[in-house]
Amino acid sequence: MDYTQRIHPSRPVTHWHLNGTGLVWRDETGRSGKVPFSAIRTVSYQYESHRDKPGRYTLRLYAGPKYWLSNKHVRDDGQVEDRSKAFAAFIEQLHAELSQANPDTAYRSFTRWPVFLCRLVISLAVLVCMIGILSFAIVTMFVWLIAVMSLGLVILVPVLAQSWLHNRPHRYKPDRIPFLRRLKR
Repeated sequence: MDYTQRIHPSRPVTHWHLNGTGLVWRDETGRSGKVPFSAIRTVSYQYESHRDKPGRYTLRLYAGPKYWLSNKHVRDDGQVEDRSKAFAAFIEQLHAELSQANPDTAYRSFTRWPVFLCRLVISLAVLVCMIGILSFAIVTMFVWLIAVMSLGLVILVPVLAQSWLHNRPHRYKPDRIPFLRRLKR
């Protein structure tokens, strides 16, 4: 099974291939390598909320160096292309083959509890400030400020809620990838 992506505009396009014993990659600059399943210690994922559905899912493989895969591909013109269906099929196969070849691999969300709690506190502080400003605007009848703060809250609250739900620290089983159903839609 194959998957192709460019994770960032400054990075080359990378072609990934599952060959039964590991993950083989090559990029458009001619560099290539192999990551044997036995070398992969941890697989982690992170969700980046966005108002477009789905957001960006990034999978990191820790095998000495880190390898990143994502459902979003950056085209030559800088536009971001959603490759969720192909990404879902590829990572589902990757998890299946990896769990058979290396049962000691850990599967987890990328975020750790201290970082998660810090982000949560900062996000809640921003929301409280926005609500305070909105309250002030309502009392003083600043119509434009009411509109701006209301719009900001309408956009920010769902994005933050998705991020909190998807990135809470936890482990998962390779046959139950937490975000797979969302990618297949």
